[in-house]
Amino acid sequence: MRYHLKEHLPELLALARDAERYARADSLLDRVEDLQRRTEEALAKAEESENLFATFRGISEMRRNLELIGEVTKELNRTPTLNLTLNPEYIELRTAILAAVEPHPEAAASISRAMLEIEQNGHER
Repeated sequence: MRYHLKEHLPELLALARDAERYARADSLLDRVEDLQRRTEEALAKAEESENLFATFRGISEMRRNLELIGEVTKELNRTPTLNLTLNPEYIELRTAILAAVEPHPEAAASISRAMLEIEQNGHER
């Protein structure tokens, strides 16, 4: 029994860390959503008072809250994308690979097709 537990302990610890991370994310989401609710209430009061500065400040805070909610829920992805085909290092590498396999027509054609597929589809096979 002890050997079996020892064998699976790293996996169990990883699962526990994941569960804790998810619980914290839920808690964070709950807190940000509560903040958003309070911001909406404050914005409504600012609009009623016709205080333009407070109204625009409330709108700005709401936008920030919504961005944070989007990041926490993974609905908003701000990961930059890279167009590999425009990257000078990729172009240089592609040229070098195709030049290296030029004496081997079958290999050159196969590599060229694979690279073209990646470039057209934007992902690897």
